[in-house]
Amino acid sequence: MSLSVRAVTTTVGLLVIVMMAAGCGSGDGIESAAPRTDGMRLGGLTGLLSPSVLITVEPPDVGRFLTGDETDFRLPLHNIYFAPSGIELLPDWDGISLTDPSGLAYAGYSFDLSAFSGPPRLQLSWRVPPANGNSWLALAEWEGDRWEWFSLPPESGLELPSLEPYINAEGTLNVLVLVTGTSLCELAWLRVGDNLEPLANADATASIGVTGQPCLLNGSASTDFDGSVVEYEWDTDGDGEYDLSAGSASRVDHVFATPGNRTVGLRVTDDAGATDVASTDILIGDGLRDTADFEAGWQGWAGDVADVLVSPGDEIYWELDRSTDLAFSGDWSVWLTADNRTDACKLWVEKRYQLAPSTTYTACISYKFCSEIGGIVGTWTILAGAMNADPETGYDIFQAGLARETTYNGGVAGFTWLSKTYTMDVTTAESGELYLLAGVWGVFEVWQTYYIDDITVQIIPAQ
Repeated sequence: MSLSVRAVTTTVGLLVIVMMAAGCGSGDGIESAAPRTDGMRLGGLTGLLSPSVLITVEPPDVGRFLTGDETDFRLPLHNIYFAPSGIELLPDWDGISLTDPSGLAYAGYSFDLSAFSGPPRLQLSWRVPPANGNSWLALAEWEGDRWEWFSLPPESGLELPSLEPYINAEGTLNVLVLVTGTSLCELAWLRVGDNLEPLANADATASIGVTGQPCLLNGSASTDFDGSVVEYEWDTDGDGEYDLSAGSASRVDHVFATPGNRTVGLRVTDDAGATDVASTDILIGDGLRDTADFEAGWQGWAGDVADVLVSPGDEIYWELDRSTDLAFSGDWSVWLTADNRTDACKLWVEKRYQLAPSTTYTACISYKFCSEIGGIVGTWTILAGAMNADPETGYDIFQAGLARETTYNGGVAGFTWLSKTYTMDVTTAESGELYLLAGVWGVFEVWQTYYIDDITVQIIPAQ
């Protein structure tokens, strides 16, 4: 015997649930279309469920896909918690509502289906699924002014003869997800229609490469909204044939034997067999490629600092050294720390290259940068790039245009490794010198610590 659910709304945002025993069974897989109850009339339906375009996911399908935390707060919700990876429903939590009972948790979602022409199907994905028989979907049936409820097995979908009764004139579909019982559940996403195609995003670690040297092709920014990318294939010569398969690895090295402009294609395939393609342009030239992982010493790099003397006898405390505290790969990295005064201290590592005099090159520096700054306050500014003179002061670096973005790590708690890449054209000095550098500028009056690891420098003649 399963549970049948009826719903009545009495005021905007207020839902009263009545549980009754019923002889309705539930099957496996996509659930049949018959509602589990006749539903009951909803007072104030127009005000409660006013249509609007709420959530869009672009590309490829606008409004068809919502993550668990994209609830519509105009719709009823109860006993929920917003988690980093979705929404938690806690039916056994006696929440703050004076009217809603414990033993239930629910959240409302609104889809914009004004341009939708796919199959009448809804799918849910749970990170922590409810027990069998404890999950329900309700659709707002506009003409009848009521909710229609469907019980669902975990990891199931709902197949309907048509979505027309549930989509209003503005193209809005409103859905409630409800769970019963005592166990916490976590909803990852809801989807209307069939599988969403993946979104390919092709990139190279740098927009340039050196002839005969590894060039890292990067498809890690590719996404699949409702599943995962299971295969990455590359077209490295622009002939339309994706002959370099990286399997499920989003990154792969490739060596280009001759110089020239290359358009590299990427084809990704998701776990349902859908594909998408993208491309990126890479300039390959005869030049040099140099790497440093700091495992065997400084490897030609040197630390430097500027603007630490605030006033006579008042110097900012700072340190810059190789360290085994934290590393992206191996055991060693470069550690930079300072007890800064606002807009003062600049710390960086640099390396000198000897090239042809008074010649314009395209230089690229890529490296791993570690920051624990997950908020706006306390961020410093990244310094990185190439210049044709040995930097002595912060002003020298600013004049060369090497002040970059902030050290914000994307809101992640704790030290987080980020990939940084900067490419620029620069003309060598008359002596042929070119300096590559990476560091930080303390723009906030706080003590901060950062790490740098796995530097790759590529330099080719400018085109």
